[in-house]
Amino acid sequence: MSGRLPFGPFDSGIRQPFLIECDTEGALITAASFQSGFGRRNVELAFEGAGIVEAGRLAARICAASSIAHSLAFCQAVEEAEGVVVEDGPAALRVVLAEYERIAAHLGVISDAGRSLEDDIVYRGPLRYISRVRLAFTEATGSPFAFGVVVPGGVSVEGPLEAIGGLSDIRSALERDCSFWGAKLKASRARLLGARLPGGSVTGEPPSAPAFRASGIDVDLRSGKGAYGYYSNLEYKPVTRRDGTALDRLLLLTAEVRASLGVIEEAGGGLEQVEEPEELPSRGGDGVGVCESPTGAVQHRVSLGPGRVVIHDRIGTQVEAVAGHVGDALAGIMYEDLVPSVLSFNLCSACIDL
Repeated sequence: MSGRLPFGPFDSGIRQPFLIECDTEGALITAASFQSGFGRRNVELAFEGAGIVEAGRLAARICAASSIAHSLAFCQAVEEAEGVVVEDGPAALRVVLAEYERIAAHLGVISDAGRSLEDDIVYRGPLRYISRVRLAFTEATGSPFAFGVVVPGGVSVEGPLEAIGGLSDIRSALERDCSFWGAKLKASRARLLGARLPGGSVTGEPPSAPAFRASGIDVDLRSGKGAYGYYSNLEYKPVTRRDGTALDRLLLLTAEVRASLGVIEEAGGGLEQVEEPEELPSRGGDGVGVCESPTGAVQHRVSLGPGRVVIHDRIGTQVEAVAGHVGDALAGIMYEDLVPSVLSFNLCSACIDL
């Protein structure tokens, strides 16, 4: 029997609004189309006419899971426009905070995938570490998502940095558990070997996102000669896998968690107490800021007018590039495997529906 089955736009299996319309033959998906845009917010309009402090707060609230990433990209654009160089101390702290944000976001995807696979260990295990990160962020910054901690010129931390430093005691256990969760996910390979995204199917400029790195595309804005911010002082190399299956994408996230722990250790000097940044010089100009968010590259292109007022902020993410491949990748999988397969793409409606 053939037919069409919708999934979403709101479903308990995924946290965000996506609609996937599936053509089916029996229990097999023969074709699928992916749609987003159910939470379109016109975020860019809110930046127009805002001062850079207010605009920085807006950037932090675009996406809770990528709050630091969006803040960092916006602040880099402002700093370029105003010719400001961030000192090593706050620059390193930005890296530490961004990597803990990445860890929490990746563990959230792994946990959701565990729930969809009815694997209670993979579901509940990551939640313990996520709560530790969010609690440390709350103690240090007043927000579980570190809203407003990255500001133009540096970092603004109201609470004790010891709360962030205290997260170092989870490192060895988290590294061990990531390996264990990876083994558990491999035990579910029968449900995760589909939804393949071949690296060769991605045309144009190589995109930067975990979903593409799982297909062998070794592009990561934190690495190489063009690495941004304090990452240019580190020896980070992109984590990749080759086959581009749902299993590869989930295993890549566990590997990136371990890599983030290494980055945090290397940038550990960022936990030294930093001073509030001085007020930036008042002048207009244009700037571009880029950041590797948990879901992929984020870019803010900012134009500033007199008085440090934002004329406009053009925001772009790689999530839409990932989403453009989801429909084709889902063809050929069983309908019952739809949820873990979709989760493996690490999509974020907040970063699509701007």
